[in-house]
Amino acid sequence: PDQVRFDDLPDGVVPESAATLARLGQGASMFLVGRAYLLRAEAASADDPLTPRQNYTRCVLWLRRAARAASPFAANLLASLLYEGKYKPPTTRTDRVAFAFARSAAAANHGGGLLLLGTMYAVGRGTAQDSDLAADAYGRAGDAGDPSGYHYKGMMLSHDAITVEEGQRLIRLARSRGYDAPDLAAAG
Repeated sequence: PDQVRFDDLPDGVVPESAATLARLGQGASMFLVGRAYLLRAEAASADDPLTPRQNYTRCVLWLRRAARAASPFAANLLASLLYEGKYKPPTTRTDRVAFAFARSAAAANHGGGLLLLGTMYAVGRGTAQDSDLAADAYGRAGDAGDPSGYHYKGMMLSHDAITVEEGQRLIRLARSRGYDAPDLAAAG
């Protein structure tokens, strides 16, 4: 069951060299194979020999392997899939697993992993709710190059009279670094 065939991947999705390196345990290549299965699952083509569920299962298998091989990209993508319920409906167990993978990606200073970790702390999914840890993760995401992290931390700090100025400064910093916050009033 741990052996995954590569002959069912469409031509050009994963180069044979990446497939070979994935079989040998190279993390980035395992990530590419997992992502290829994800793309197939999301496309859900009628002429695909695998069902979307089979593609998601293979995607998760390869992303887990890549995450174990220290790929923060795989850990982040896997955490996101579990958190968003794309692989399985969210449960307490899948939320805890998603949190563990988000924490792994965050430990490697992956911006997306830090954002998801912050969100999980902010809402208390997969872990206890902790606003301080959420704000810290969001700030670290900003420091890692994702300006939305500054925005989210700024929004959290803006709701406290003591930290409102720092919150507004971070929101301006996020905007100056290219983060265009959604207009919630227009979204209606």
